Amino acid sequence: MNSAKLHKVSELTAKRRRQLDKLDELVKSKFVEMFGDVSLDEKNGKNTSLVRLPK
Repeated sequence: MNSAKLHKVSELTAKRRRQLDKLDELVKSKFVEMFGDVSLDEKNGKNTSLVRLPK
């Protein structure tokens, strides 16, 4: 492989990494949109532990 091809592969890898980072941000954003920010306790302490769920 010549240096131009290696450079292109490097650029594509970096671009894909940026895409994955943006997708990760989107997933986190949708989670907060659906369930609220758990660090802010937006559900006013009404979270149920998985241990307490009925069987």
